Amino acid sequence: MGHMIQAGTVDMFDTATSATPDWDFTLKVPPGSHALVAYDAATMVIQRNISTAATPSVDLTAAQR
Repeated sequence: MGHMIQAGTVDMFDTATSATPDWDFTLKVPPGSHALVAYDAATMVIQRNISTAATPSVDLTAAQR
């Protein structure tokens, strides 16, 4: 379903976690648009209105700009 650059957690009705960076995630999410929350120990990103048909890419460092 998506890709995360850093190690951390992704949540959108379901949760996926990885201790290693540059990982792909798949979440069980009901159809529609939802908020995707991604975080590590220092940073949190919320992407709103993400379609379940989308393939989100999450980069926590981009949120720090």
